[in-house]
Amino acid sequence: MQRISFLLQKLKELAEQEHTSPIETDLMMDYTRVLYAELMEYKNKKIYTPTTVANIPDVPKETPQPSPQPAYDAPTTIEFIIEKPVQPKPATIEEDNDIEEEEEENDIRDFIGINDKYQIISELFGNQKDKYELMIDQLNTFDNELDALRWLQDNLYFEYSWSEDSEALIMLHNIMHHFYNNN
Repeated sequence: MQRISFLLQKLKELAEQEHTSPIETDLMMDYTRVLYAELMEYKNKKIYTPTTVANIPDVPKETPQPSPQPAYDAPTTIEFIIEKPVQPKPATIEEDNDIEEEEEENDIRDFIGINDKYQIISELFGNQKDKYELMIDQLNTFDNELDALRWLQDNLYFEYSWSEDSEALIMLHNIMHHFYNNN
């Protein structure tokens, strides 16, 4: 409820301004979108808190994960992804259209507002947009929220000294929650 109160306060402050710029209007739209998502979670009694990340039980790495994709070793750092690019197979025009549609449906970027993006880049990555983009690309490869959260915790929390109380990190967790539960 604290986040909902915060968002309502921000919307009220922006609405009371005599003149609003297009950027401020976009900001109000983003706050409204996040507020709507928070209210839906509250309504469904599925309030997600990032503190649950610390309570994720360890699953032995030998446990096979059901996935239609071939098994692979997950990269241990973001830099590893750059060194081993995935080579796509040649596709026909029809297959290419199907691939484009599928990629559009499964991109976490669609769940991130422009202001949220800049807040995450600024607060979590110290304004390193390339590191943010690598994280987003990696998050798009996971089939479920639990694997994605584990990857974040194992690879980025320590590297960037993220705090569980960070507003940007809480926002990122909520975005991930919506993304993996709406795909």
